[in-house]
Amino acid sequence: MAANGYSVYFGSGFGSGGQNREDLLDLIVNIDPHESPLLTKSPKTVARHTLHEWLTDTLAATSTAGAEEGGAFSSSTAVTARTRQNNWTQIFRKDVDVSNTMRAVDPAGVQDEYAYQIMKALKEIGRNIEATFFAVVTTATASGAARVMKTLENIVTTNRFSTTAASIGGPGSGTSFPISEAVYNGMLEQIFATGGNPDTVYVNSKGKRQISSFIVNASVARNIALADRRLINSVDMYESDFGIQQIVLNRWVPQAADSAATTTGGKCWFIESPMVRVAFLRPIKHVPLPPGGDSARGMVLGELTLEVGNQAALGVLANVQAL
Repeated sequence: MAANGYSVYFGSGFGSGGQNREDLLDLIVNIDPHESPLLTKSPKTVARHTLHEWLTDTLAATSTAGAEEGGAFSSSTAVTARTRQNNWTQIFRKDVDVSNTMRAVDPAGVQDEYAYQIMKALKEIGRNIEATFFAVVTTATASGAARVMKTLENIVTTNRFSTTAASIGGPGSGTSFPISEAVYNGMLEQIFATGGNPDTVYVNSKGKRQISSFIVNASVARNIALADRRLINSVDMYESDFGIQQIVLNRWVPQAADSAATTTGGKCWFIESPMVRVAFLRPIKHVPLPPGGDSARGMVLGELTLEVGNQAALGVLANVQAL
């Protein structure tokens, strides 16, 4: 009992009618991933129609034959027609509707609930675009209610190999294997043979660990700075016989499940950056809408497609097994 005759206990201040303030941190913690490395890194261009088109061309086969001195002009040399490529633009959209009551109160962690939801929508759209680039889509035409762009899976057809492929240094048997250094360089050699020069390799967490393990080799000397007491076991840049590649960890590159029974599904993408562009028909932006009642409404949307200058400059390594 207190000297003034009142007993005040900590627990009595909470609940209905309690006088104590709640301990609610004025901070919102959200760790959901929203990085979009390919979207961010790729050059941007402009689309003028929902069907975005571009041309590819090839050189004639090499020849070691010489020309006769004073020989007559020949018009028989065939001219190769250029090939038209295309992709549909896809609309990415998020709708936001926040009551005016919610905007008038004092929510923890934000100053304006509507502005906060718009910020979230922008991040979500960027993430959705990145995931779409690497996705396996069931349709890549303008049929149906929504246009769906061709993804890398649809576009890249020449340099598609599995970790088991003997042609790129794989064991030649089984369904899937981790990425070996021989397979990695075998992919680069195959892409080089078709005219490509990959400068970036997009990998999931399994693939990144496997490429970083290239340095764990008895024949490779590693120096450890005793003053720092750090052991560096990571490969972010790989210098090969076919140039230097940046190894980019990307959450949206498909990866194999951890289950030993499900070892297929992992991918590793070899990209020549100037060849992959994002063509915007409409830039991603916030579009305010008239109130539909006692609320603030708006959309975040954009329309774009994936443009690959020549798909033979890219490659995909499939069946990357989980460690």
